[in-house]
Amino acid sequence: MESESQTQQDVEQQQPQQPQQPQQPQPQEVPINQIKVLDQNIALQLLVAFVQLGHRRGAYNIEETAKIHECIEMFKTQEPKQE
Repeated sequence: MESESQTQQDVEQQQPQQPQQPQQPQPQEVPINQIKVLDQNIALQLLVAFVQLGHRRGAYNIEETAKIHECIEMFKTQEPKQE
């Protein structure tokens, strides 16, 4: 057993050390049901978020998921074409 742990130590010593990157504070997430609906834009974003939540939980079949995706794409802003 001692030789096995010694071999593991040798491997660890041969691997290059990765520099530790400082961890950035993560923004605190607000539960979706606690967001205040102040305008139509927020309401639409919340509806999309709830639909995505339902999808992650397996609430929709593949055809329904495809139609939901199609509907969401209609609300995404289109970038003007560069000529």
